[in-house]
Amino acid sequence: MDYKWNSKVHGDGWVTLHRSWTGNCIYAFQLAGSPAGGARVIESWVNTDREQYNVAEDYDHKTMLSNIIQHTLLR
Repeated sequence: MDYKWNSKVHGDGWVTLHRSWTGNCIYAFQLAGSPAGGARVIESWVNTDREQYNVAEDYDHKTMLSNIIQHTLLR
């Protein structure tokens, strides 16, 4: 269930990740660079509203976002 995400790419380099069954936006990140030359994350955001994404307070969001990018967007 961890990798059931919908993504949306915005024209300003932002990518938003929404939980597939709720539609809630949980993660967002902004890319710099280009697909041909390589891109990198320059800013990220996480929704910590417990009603929308109830995880432990010490949850490792950085690792989770990295895993989502690897398993959902780059597979």
